Amino acid sequence: MVGDVVLWAQLRTSDHGGDEGVVPALEKIVAAIRQRMPRVRIIVRGDSGFGRDEIMTWCEGQRGYFTVWGCRKMQR
Repeated sequence: MVGDVVLWAQLRTSDHGGDEGVVPALEKIVAAIRQRMPRVRIIVRGDSGFGRDEIMTWCEGQRGYFTVWGCRKMQR
């Protein structure tokens, strides 16, 4: 927490992708936001690196917030 803003930072070793540990982090972040602001709209934004089955499946199973996924440009 920084004031009233919830933050998350996680260092990873180079043998793990950026998506490692995202679902447990989202669970904690969403719970913390809901505890403080139960009716606020939450939008989770993930770029193409976070478009993994585990993360997207977890997000789809949640209620009361939205997701936005960025996709990389297709190579021709």
